[in-house]
Amino acid sequence: MIEIYARELNGYLKISRQNLEDAVFDVEGYILKRLTRQFALKEGQAFINGNGIARPEGLLTVAAAASFGGMNGYTSPSADAQVLKPNHLINLMHVGKSGYRPTGTWLMSNSTIGICRLFADTTTRPIWTMFGDVFSETLFGRPIVEMPDMPNQGGTFPAFTAGQFPIIFGDIAQGYQIVDRVGLTFQTLKELYAIQNQVAFLARQRVGGKVVLPEAISVLKVG
Repeated sequence: MIEIYARELNGYLKISRQNLEDAVFDVEGYILKRLTRQFALKEGQAFINGNGIARPEGLLTVAAAASFGGMNGYTSPSADAQVLKPNHLINLMHVGKSGYRPTGTWLMSNSTIGICRLFADTTTRPIWTMFGDVFSETLFGRPIVEMPDMPNQGGTFPAFTAGQFPIIFGDIAQGYQIVDRVGLTFQTLKELYAIQNQVAFLARQRVGGKVVLPEAISVLKVG
């Protein structure tokens, strides 16, 4: 049986009563929006690089284990000087079982997406093109999700550093399970800091994450 532990994430923000009283806009709404954004950033970091002990298990943490942690792995040839090429992504798409390819999704950082946009064929025509009036965020027919915590170039642009994992491809929904044991909740603490004439806004969440079906996910390792 697979066990996924829900780790607690919490934080708070204090503000003076005078600021709340004198504000000309919805300060409480702004604070809650800020806390929501910060929690989302922390979740994203954990789902990519979490250690699986005090945080969710990160995809790249599993990828760094022996034999890619059971996931499918493709290592680019060292002869390519740590520069991504279209054939690397094609090989990555096909290194795993074919059943996961039609529902596969690309995960990569903004910088890596920029490199992929520059891919061109032998006649310098871009591989990543717009069809009709709508720009489709797909690469080789599969959607792309930008993950800020995926690795950026470790060498001179556009080169990476050997050993980096800049791209993940696979059926993430099947391969990685996110458990929201307690969704993001907010609590206003008006009495705790009353002596300081302040009000605190507390945010709390219990969330877990783990690779549950490694064969559904493939990772690209720079050789």
